Amino acid sequence: SESQALYTAGKLSDAEENLDAALSATDKMKADSSRGDAYLKIAESYLHLQKFERAKALMEEGLKLKKGIGFKSVASANALDNLAQAYARSGDLTGASQKEEEALKIYESLHKTDTQD
Repeated sequence: SESQALYTAGKLSDAEENLDAALSATDKMKADSSRGDAYLKIAESYLHLQKFERAKALMEEGLKLKKGIGFKSVASANALDNLAQAYARSGDLTGASQKEEEALKIYESLHKTDTQD
């Protein structure tokens, strides 16, 4: 993404401004699922920028928006896995473990569904 390119070039504040602008545009979306997806993508960029608290907050919000809208999907499990990384990298290993367990339960339930077909 453009934000990651700015970060790589050493322009951290420009990268954050870019993400903040994307977040502002995201807030204008009407569909919770679309906003949730956008929040998760933006949060992933914050994770790469090592802004762990911001990444966690956006991932939590994105997952909350997606709950009940096809939440048990590979994308949701991947988002929980990313959230676990954010918790771990910010020093909260208990939180990381809890999010990994949630992700694992989704992966396992999806695998059971796949093998029953």
